[in-house]
Amino acid sequence: MRNPSVIPVSSVIPAASVIPAKAGTHPSSHHNTWIPAFARMTRIGDDKEGADDKRRGDDERDDAKSGTPGRRAVFLDRDGVLNRAIVLGGRPFPPQDPAAFEILPGVPAACRRLREAGFCLLVVTNQPDVARGTQTRSAVERMHARLLQMIALDGVYVCYHQDRDGCDCRKPKPGLLRQAAQAWAIDLVSSFMVGDRSKDIEAGRRAGCRTILITGAHREPVAARPDYRAGSLIDALPFLLARSPAECAP
Repeated sequence: MRNPSVIPVSSVIPAASVIPAKAGTHPSSHHNTWIPAFARMTRIGDDKEGADDKRRGDDERDDAKSGTPGRRAVFLDRDGVLNRAIVLGGRPFPPQDPAAFEILPGVPAACRRLREAGFCLLVVTNQPDVARGTQTRSAVERMHARLLQMIALDGVYVCYHQDRDGCDCRKPKPGLLRQAAQAWAIDLVSSFMVGDRSKDIEAGRRAGCRTILITGAHREPVAARPDYRAGSLIDALPFLLARSPAECAP
C-alpha cells in the first residue's frame, strides 16, 4: 500500500513555474502535491488584495501549525465544482490544456463568502491521467497556479494515482481529506465535502463530513447519497452558511 506524500512550497510560485517532484524521482511516481495558500500569486491590478490574501494565508498557516482544534473546512473537488469539466458521452473529464481551464461563474464570489464565514477552503482532486500517461504533471500544476490566482483558496491537494496503484489518497478513499485535516487542524465532523461525482460524496462520507453534490453538468450516475444537492457552488451557499457546528454533528 502506497502512502501519499506532501510537497510543501514555502515561497511564492512564479506564474510560469511548476512544483517539481522530489529530488531523484520522476513524475511517474505520482505523489500527491500540496500547494498552500501562501503560495497564491498577487493578481494583476489587485496588489493590495493580493498582499492581504498572503497575510491571511500566513496567519492561517501559523494557526494550523499551532494545532488549534475545531477549524471548519469546505473540501472542494476541482473539475465540475470550481472549473468547467469537459463532458464527453455524458461523463465529466478534466481539461487537457491549461488554456482551456475555465473557472465556473460565481465560484470566486462563493469562495469569498465562505472564507468570510470562517471556513478553510481546501481542494481535494483526483488527477489520474498523469499516472495513465495521458496528461503531464506540469500541465496540471499550471492549472492549479491559475486556480490559485483566481480564487481565494487555502490549499490544493492532488492524488496523481490511478485505481490500480492502491494508494490511500485517491477518492473515494478519504486519505486526501484526512491529510488536509491533520495539516490544518480541521474538525471533519463540522466540515463539508462538495463534489459532482459519487467518489467525492463517498470520500466525504467516509471522512465524517457533510456532503453536497453539484448536479446538472453531466449524466454520470451518482450512487452515493449526499446530504444536499445544488446546481453550483454558489447555489450551495444557503446550506453551507446555515449549518452551525452543532447542526453538522451526526
